[in-house]
Amino acid sequence: MTRPRPYWGILFFILLVLTALAAAYFAWQLRRSAPSPPANFLSADKGYGVTLDLTQYDDATLTETLAQLQASGLIWLRQPGNWAELEPSPGQPDWQHLDRIVGQVGNLPHKMNLIFVLQTTPAWARPPDTPPTTPPIEVSDIGNYARAVATRYGDQIDTYQIWQEPNL
Repeated sequence: MTRPRPYWGILFFILLVLTALAAAYFAWQLRRSAPSPPANFLSADKGYGVTLDLTQYDDATLTETLAQLQASGLIWLRQPGNWAELEPSPGQPDWQHLDRIVGQVGNLPHKMNLIFVLQTTPAWARPPDTPPTTPPIEVSDIGNYARAVATRYGDQIDTYQIWQEPNL
């Protein structure tokens, strides 16, 4: 009676040879690929920034915080603009906190770029029993709010970002 020959050793050897050939091929491809192009003017250092909700601070703390941010060398300030808090009733925005922030940022000794993030939806503009991160029922409602913010602050705000993480 003859015993069947084990082919595992041969199969393993073939697999090892194929793996070595594939590794050599990919190494060769990497060596012959062109280097990355040099950086252009768009990749210049644009500075660092921070996202910070400054509406939580009183006047003295706001002044101190902005001074510390400037002393740290930060040039971008990303301020969340919670629509749900700024316009709790339709057509009646409460500008008090945002006026204070925009005014103090504009009076800093060194320019800070202000990014304003229009986010959250007031209860009156979203479906019942949904969280503030729910988009509004009527897109025109957030459009009206965005227009009101842009009209009030214009170029005092350097960049407007519509919604926080809209892809979620």
